[in-house]
Amino acid sequence: MVSTYERRRFQTEIINDMPLYPTEAILWDENQVPSVHYTGETCLALPKLNLQFLDPTDYLLRNFNLFRLEATYEIREDIADVLGRVGCTRDDDDNVVFKGWARMALPLVDFAVIEVQKPNVGENRPASVTADIVINTAGLRGDVRSEWDEVKQHDVLFLMTIDPPEPGDVARLTGAGTVPSPAERHGLSCVRGCEVLEVKDEEGSLMNDFTGRVKREDWKPPAGLKRTITVALDTAQYQMDMNHLQAVGAGAEDPYAGFNLLMRRKPKENNFKAVLESIRDLMNEVAIMPDWLEKVFLGYGDPAAAMYQNLPNQLRTIDFKDTFLDAQHVRDSFPGHTVQFVDPRGQPDEAPKRPFRVTFPAAPQPHSEGQKGVKRKRGEAAEADEAAGTEAAPAAATSSKAGSKPASAPTENGTAANGNAAAAETDEVDATAAPGAAAAADSTQLIAQSYVPQDPGPYPQDKPPENAVRFTPVQVEAIKSGVQPGLTMVVGPPGTGKTDTAVQIMHVLYHNCPGQRTLLITHSNQALNDLFEKILQRDVPARYLLRLGMGEQELATELDFSRVGRVNAMLARRLQLLAEVEKMAKQFNVAEDMAYTCESAGYFWLLHVLSRWERFQSEAQRVKTAECVKELFPFKEYFADAPEQLFHSSSFAADMEKARGCFRHLRTMFQELEECRAFELLKGQADRVNYLMTKQAKIVAMTCTHAALKRREFLQLGFKYDNLLMEESAQILEIETFIPMLLQKQEDGLARLKRVILIGDHHQLPPVVKNMAFQKHSHLDQSLFTRFVRLGMPYLQLNAQGRARPGLANLYNWRYQQLGDLPNVQQQPAYLQANAGLAFDYQFIDVPDYYLPNDPTPRGESEPIPHFYQNVGEAEYLVTWYQYMRLAGYPANKISILTTYNGQKALLRDVIENRCAGHPAFGRPHKVATVDKYQGQQNDYILLSLVRTRAVGHIRDVRRLVVAMSRSRLGLYIFGRQSLFANCYELQPTLTHLLKRPTVPALHPREHVQDAKKRPVGVSGQPLLMPSYQHMAQLVEEKRLEWEAATANAAVAGLGNAAPEEEVYAEEDDA
Repeated sequence: MVSTYERRRFQTEIINDMPLYPTEAILWDENQVPSVHYTGETCLALPKLNLQFLDPTDYLLRNFNLFRLEATYEIREDIADVLGRVGCTRDDDDNVVFKGWARMALPLVDFAVIEVQKPNVGENRPASVTADIVINTAGLRGDVRSEWDEVKQHDVLFLMTIDPPEPGDVARLTGAGTVPSPAERHGLSCVRGCEVLEVKDEEGSLMNDFTGRVKREDWKPPAGLKRTITVALDTAQYQMDMNHLQAVGAGAEDPYAGFNLLMRRKPKENNFKAVLESIRDLMNEVAIMPDWLEKVFLGYGDPAAAMYQNLPNQLRTIDFKDTFLDAQHVRDSFPGHTVQFVDPRGQPDEAPKRPFRVTFPAAPQPHSEGQKGVKRKRGEAAEADEAAGTEAAPAAATSSKAGSKPASAPTENGTAANGNAAAAETDEVDATAAPGAAAAADSTQLIAQSYVPQDPGPYPQDKPPENAVRFTPVQVEAIKSGVQPGLTMVVGPPGTGKTDTAVQIMHVLYHNCPGQRTLLITHSNQALNDLFEKILQRDVPARYLLRLGMGEQELATELDFSRVGRVNAMLARRLQLLAEVEKMAKQFNVAEDMAYTCESAGYFWLLHVLSRWERFQSEAQRVKTAECVKELFPFKEYFADAPEQLFHSSSFAADMEKARGCFRHLRTMFQELEECRAFELLKGQADRVNYLMTKQAKIVAMTCTHAALKRREFLQLGFKYDNLLMEESAQILEIETFIPMLLQKQEDGLARLKRVILIGDHHQLPPVVKNMAFQKHSHLDQSLFTRFVRLGMPYLQLNAQGRARPGLANLYNWRYQQLGDLPNVQQQPAYLQANAGLAFDYQFIDVPDYYLPNDPTPRGESEPIPHFYQNVGEAEYLVTWYQYMRLAGYPANKISILTTYNGQKALLRDVIENRCAGHPAFGRPHKVATVDKYQGQQNDYILLSLVRTRAVGHIRDVRRLVVAMSRSRLGLYIFGRQSLFANCYELQPTLTHLLKRPTVPALHPREHVQDAKKRPVGVSGQPLLMPSYQHMAQLVEEKRLEWEAATANAAVAGLGNAAPEEEVYAEEDDA
């Protein structure tokens, strides 16, 4: 009766009491984590991710279960690999010994639970359970020992108990017709996860401490070879284990008494616990999404309801800054509209020049579900923007005296002093209307106001860099949509300028809404660094940029954009600016102590800079002669080192504008000092770092994984942002797209988020899900971007590519509607010249069976271990082609080698090491990688190995084919079995183009990259055809001997020979 009528537990209660680490019970449960190859013919008891969800809790629950099971599957595969390598057995004394070796596992020297804290009030499990693990790294190679020494706080480890079975036990299981699991074969009886708290060496000194307990100057190399790792066990699992021991009573085996093996995982694949905690936290919160997004996100209502056209708070006037190169570019960017150019006074402009501020026709009143609740938020949004916009203002601007001309006071042309629309911060519709906007009542007429940017100062560093990209009409519409409130979706085929478009959106958004903060999210560190490096080239001050995550070290820039690096940069900048204040104080004969602190510098600004400027303005306006500016200007001595003469005494207006430019330089300098003041007052590094992230930075960049890992920390710090821009969004799991939308606490029950910009390509590879059942049955590999496309949500597709030759683009542009070419690939010399030494810019090379010397056995694909495919013939053929290209003068860093399988990647690297790495004529190529891992990257020349000879394999997935075909700019050479791939239906659109050309190497051996006269692309001439690999290898050998002879002669003559570029492969995760 009690069990029948008792209250059912809520799902959130069950999940709160659920251990987050998998145990042996679920790891080998085929009902929850299927291991068989899923064919779609059967039904599985697993949740699905479809198009619609009941509510946010239903959405989170499904994602939590699937993400946990997918992580369990990956952990199971890692454990199975370790079990097969460690060689666990028993010695003569019946002790468990490990005769093998595994890179990711070590036997335990000792394990002990050292503390079990009492439960918190209202809980029935310990508050924490802490244990010490002792390992010995004595028998390891140096590189492996270094990996173990890099284990740090928050890493997840797995404790295992292995009791090797008798040989007869395994035989009985096999004889019974069942296939024993790895756990049964090797005797794995217990698995428990734990999280690292700290690591100590033999002397008890902390290692890898990032908490500040060990000062940088006190750091020293670890002592000894034994390591003590203090870990936190899962309290829920610990309580369940203790309850089980108590229920069973005497004879029960304590799972924490027999651990004998410790396993670690690759850090990039081992962040499941933090993500699961973030999802669980979201389920326990009242997660409030923006009203305009919630129904669309759940899959209900009008799919277009979240687009800016259906929202009431549209920006009618947008300052596009340097987006347009000239007036004709403006006309070309808005087909179907007539553009009227006006000057700042609203009069027709006969000779308009950039920049342009465009006023759009008044939008009709939307009748959309997304309208509900928006009006309530506009007041709050405006207040938040105004507050954020004043955070960076100098202290002087807040005083009554500075109020006479504050930092954002309108100037002569009606814009703010920083060149922005005066009221752009508040997203108000009417306030941003430019002069002449009333004339834009015609729904097809646009008002483009050209204005002269204000002079930022007399020094070259004051001049902002300008955009040189001629954006297409679709890109301009994407920029316009991204600046407007609401949801923007941009589909970017390969090479269509997704990164440039995203950067311009952020640039225009920063200048139109300077009080707002933007969160930039990508899937990979590579894409994030590409975006960040391009933002640095735009007119966004570096002090407002912040890059979070470990990939910051890979940024190709001299500046450090990590949190600590930005704090150090602010402190260094403070000293530079105070030195400038001291210089000015000396010139004014003022006490130099005005430059001791940022606070005293603020008073100096009020008393000696702003007051002098106001007197000068008043006197100059009274006299108003051509010479008066030069005579009265109070800062002539300070700007004496300007590279050009400031005043020419020929025009009062021109000289006055120069004077205003000098004053803007000074005002920016003191504004920076005021921003540095917080770092002067906050003495602790942690406080400075937190202030930087929550107050100072305007554009914060991180990967989606970092966002999921650090969500709890962001909430504790009070992190706020207004806009979310997500690149590579078609490669990100649904839940990893959702979490970045909720990295901040809601205020008064309302969401602060105003814009969500998703940029991706659902025709390329989806998120990586290793378990086929979760991928095919549960649709875990469906990204939010793809779901929105399937829901029929309007999106903008970029329609012109500027990466590859038009001929190369034909190999994949059939997958997109009307994908054309940009002028650069039709006009630039590099795209118009043929590849030296090669008859064609792309070819499919048929690779028959390969025969080893003195071995008549034909060799095609091989599989030394399951799913580890290799093809020796293709590897040798491809590397020979690479050698030929190097001898023809192609730089090694312009060639990348791709393959579709990890086994072939490993084989190719071995062949290159043996045949190329040590030879000065060849060297290593730029990268050897799988197609999956190379998504988002490109190179001039791509050599692709398809590997398979018995079955087509996963290149049959058209999305993977598109990625493979679109990585090259100038040349693509594919090695595979023609008889197999030519009959694959999915590959026909691409193979049709490839097989129009010879399937044997077509070469021009006497051509060289440095030849003055080159063939035009498309002219193959009379090439030398290589009928087989042996002929190709013989030709390469002859050219190598010629090169060595020429090099020897050059050395004798004293000319020397430049060594080729050396490349070191970056460590990659398996695909």
